[in-house]
Amino acid sequence: MARANKPCAALLLAGMLAGCATSGGNPADPLEPLNRVVFSFNDTADKAVIKPVARAYRAVLPGIVRTGVSNFFPISRMSGFR
Repeated sequence: MARANKPCAALLLAGMLAGCATSGGNPADPLEPLNRVVFSFNDTADKAVIKPVARAYRAVLPGIVRTGVSNFFPISRMSGFR
């Protein structure tokens, strides 16, 4: 009985992997131009605003305060605080 399980498992695995190999039609993304614009905006905002603010936050606040801020948000969500 155990000998029959190995070939069955191998065939099942091969069938599953073959299913992942199909392309499913036209791979072109109709929203690619929009995706590029959004990515460019996000990348620029990250470099110009988000990273400098994060660096200043880390430089100014001591670790214990940052830990307290990080701990506050999950607790506030659980308690229904808005």
